[in-house]
Amino acid sequence: GKLTYEAKLYNVDSLAGLMMQIQLSPQSLQIGKVVVKYKDRSLTNRVIKLLAQQSGKTPDLYKKELIEKLETNLKTAQQSNSSFNEKFGKAFIGFIKDPDEFKISVSPSEPIPISELQNMQNPKELSAKLNIKISND
Repeated sequence: GKLTYEAKLYNVDSLAGLMMQIQLSPQSLQIGKVVVKYKDRSLTNRVIKLLAQQSGKTPDLYKKELIEKLETNLKTAQQSNSSFNEKFGKAFIGFIKDPDEFKISVSPSEPIPISELQNMQNPKELSAKLNIKISND
């Protein structure tokens, strides 16, 4: 597979500057758009095949049971009103069913200081503030 990422950080002038800033003054670092994407090239199905062999099942049966477990977990997330877990769960189940691409993006309406994110305790608020999108395109 292929893992790619793109990040737009503010108040950073270089990679070396970023490392120094993280250590000395992380409060001035701001996050903008971030995209992490995994493009599968058969790894997922090979892992499912290996795990199926280890459990004495066919890959199709193993995959079916895995999806059923994930869907059960998704129902729990829906009941607990966790929109992030629900989004992630739906996208991940879709990816397991048809492993092609899995993508997580963060695109806040304006740059957010990392220090502000570190102080957020409410996952719903954090998810909304970051405008998190998760998909299995």
